[in-house]
Amino acid sequence: MYWNDAELGEVVRYLAEGSAEELGSPIKFIAQGDIQSGSVPEEISEEFIENDFDYAPIRPYKSQQYYDVSAQEIKELDQKQCIGHDEIMLKCLNVLTEYPLAIVTHPDQECYGIVTPSNFNKRIAKEYLYTFFAATAQSISHVIESRYSTEEVLPTYLSNRNSGEAANRWAEARENNVELHVVEFMNLTDLKVIVTEIEEIREDMGFDSKTQCRQSFDAVSKFRDKVMHANRTMVSEPEDTEALAEAIDEASSLTKQAQDLNT
Repeated sequence: MYWNDAELGEVVRYLAEGSAEELGSPIKFIAQGDIQSGSVPEEISEEFIENDFDYAPIRPYKSQQYYDVSAQEIKELDQKQCIGHDEIMLKCLNVLTEYPLAIVTHPDQECYGIVTPSNFNKRIAKEYLYTFFAATAQSISHVIESRYSTEEVLPTYLSNRNSGEAANRWAEARENNVELHVVEFMNLTDLKVIVTEIEEIREDMGFDSKTQCRQSFDAVSKFRDKVMHANRTMVSEPEDTEALAEAIDEASSLTKQAQDLNT
């Protein structure tokens, strides 16, 4: 899996934790008594295919098995795939970087749930991840604002950001007698420009080169932009779960580096 327990603990410190129960979907299960000679009957399999189900846990759940619909095989469920209902949803993501599904357990078996990569496209997942990525932008903007005035930052921004939208929003606010630092109008991509181009901040945040700095911010921005829009798919392929975990890891690292500079 992407994180071990200690590493996951470091990431969670910067996340408004949602629960696995909130993330999970109701289970469409197959009763063990319906399995014939180790196989799922054709009519049951066709029902799952018609309803676009990928997996069906076998009940009773203590059997630790599930039916893989596309492979038409009954497979073993690793105990690592079972996540308590009150555990953080990032534990489900961690499971999905290695396994195709996670089972959300509950004292009441009627309340068991299933999590697959598509669950991370749910609004509840995006709401929690938005808070996480927003903390990264807030911490970095505070570092910039505490060290440089708008007048010092603006030339760097305008020389390296073609759109200049943040500067335009700042100028419009000033016309309306709203006096704020220009970083208040910057998104994560804008902040990347400042950190990348100002050597002092870039080095203080632990980056050895501009390329390394850009790559770190880009890994985060890819998913931050998708989190911002409910109509954008965040995870569509199994490998996207690891890319999302990497983005969360990078965001956590950026937040910690910035907060350390702010103390």
